[in-house]
Amino acid sequence: MIRLLAALLFAASLHAQANFDLEKGALDGPLEGWFAPRGITDFKVTWSDHDCHQGTGCADITPTVPAPKLFGNIMQSINATPYLGKRIRFRAAVKTTGSAHAQLWVRID
Repeated sequence: MIRLLAALLFAASLHAQANFDLEKGALDGPLEGWFAPRGITDFKVTWSDHDCHQGTGCADITPTVPAPKLFGNIMQSINATPYLGKRIRFRAAVKTTGSAHAQLWVRID
């Protein structure tokens, strides 16, 4: 199981962002503003208020099979126009259990 608390903090004020701090969600329900890729079915992604690094919400990314073939992740797409030419900062706290491992990335297209 992987617990993820992601917070995207920008040098400029945030525009068009959706629940970057993962504070919005229903217990064991979907994350508001985030989605999991359709092709990755070996993981369940839910919102949790248990054992979060900071704040009251975090994401649970849990395997649904003993040996997942791919990786679990959450994403969101935003309009990057307000950030053109600006510096951004990506910070997150990740907690894994067992032999799980985690990676973080930001992708800009």
